[in-house]
Amino acid sequence: MKWFVIKENEHIGPYAEEDIKNLYAQGKINKVSFLWKEGMDEPRSYKSLFIDEEKVNPPAMEDDLPPPLPPEVAPPQPKEAPPIELPKTEQASQSGVSRSGTEEILEVPPEPVEPLEESPVIEEEALEEKPIRRKRALFPKVIALLMITLIGAGTYYFYGAKDSKSFARPSKMGVRDYKRLMKGVVFNKITAGISKDKTTIFVSVGANLEGPVQLRIKSFDGQVLTVDPVVASSKGTLKDHLVEFKEFNFEKGQRLAEGWYEFELKSMGELERPFNLFGSDGAKVIDFKTRALLTTKTVPAFNKALSAFNEKNSDSSRQFWEELIQKYQTMKAMALKIERDMKSVFESDSSNWNSTIDAFEASYTQSHGKLFTAFVIQNEKAYEDIKKQDFDDNIEVIANYTRLTKLAKSVGLETMNALDILREVKDPSNGAARVEAEQKIKKLYDNIHETISESVKELEARL
Repeated sequence: MKWFVIKENEHIGPYAEEDIKNLYAQGKINKVSFLWKEGMDEPRSYKSLFIDEEKVNPPAMEDDLPPPLPPEVAPPQPKEAPPIELPKTEQASQSGVSRSGTEEILEVPPEPVEPLEESPVIEEEALEEKPIRRKRALFPKVIALLMITLIGAGTYYFYGAKDSKSFARPSKMGVRDYKRLMKGVVFNKITAGISKDKTTIFVSVGANLEGPVQLRIKSFDGQVLTVDPVVASSKGTLKDHLVEFKEFNFEKGQRLAEGWYEFELKSMGELERPFNLFGSDGAKVIDFKTRALLTTKTVPAFNKALSAFNEKNSDSSRQFWEELIQKYQTMKAMALKIERDMKSVFESDSSNWNSTIDAFEASYTQSHGKLFTAFVIQNEKAYEDIKKQDFDDNIEVIANYTRLTKLAKSVGLETMNALDILREVKDPSNGAARVEAEQKIKKLYDNIHETISESVKELEARL
């Protein structure tokens, strides 16, 4: 059976088995050199064919050898390399090799053939350990990549996703408002809501900023669930995308109510920007103005409640509002009468200045003072009676009676202040001093008349 040496996809041979072993002994092929002969499915190494095989099946003695096989014809090869010149041995010559009674002729070309390049001898142990070393070298890289991924994901969650775009729900905030405000944060918007007890306004801000801010709201006429218009302002601290406004300074109205407002949010100076993994969110100031609906209801439910409120309010409590308007007008007439009587002091001679002041004070105490005292007592009694009744706008009517009583008391107080201004004029013959005193007193009563007129306009707007 002829053997071929496989080198760089070429078949070099054919050789007898003994010649192959001689090539190995001379170092021209090694353990890992691949060999092939007809009948083999694929080439195999010299080690697996001869060294390992001899360990399992040692060579038989000459007497035990089977009879020689008939000569075989070598299969045609796609490319046959020139034969290699073999050294002379006791068993082989230039004409052939004799083994166990079988003679095979090995042709030797007349020209010398270049010897096979020696393949580096690679130890078996090194070949077996190489893939193991690769696996061991790859394992630390996989662990390092996994750690970097986990650290990056954790950093994003704590600084980018969690803290930057979320906040805890306050106890007074409804679930619907919480979802709506959170959605506003995610989409980088400013969103507002009102607490369930109508005492706190919540504002969420998409920008990652922290610091003091101020809010001002003004209700739209007929668009809130209260008769009194609401104009209020408050201050709060923006942190974690949320600010709560709890204490309000009311310019108009007495309490918050659900409805549509002119909404204005401003930062009080430049705000701070906490750590942000993903860079800047924009400017460090807030100056935002919009039209906002503050309600714990859905929009359709609020519109239905507002329609019912306005329809009911058109007839209910009308008598109470009309009565209040009459009381304001009565108080205005009384204030005008006091102011006209006080002019008699300025029309008097300088010699009668002090006596005229004393006469005015006595008249005021006997007439106007008693009237105002009775007016205040009457209002306080009406206030107590209304508190016991249950009707629409009960709270608003009570609030107006309280305001009316305070205004009546302020008229009496300003009249006493006017008397003090008159007595401070040391030289009544000095025209400039008299004019200055008259202007101060006029300013006092102008403020009273303006306050009464504004209150009457608000009440008339309800009718």
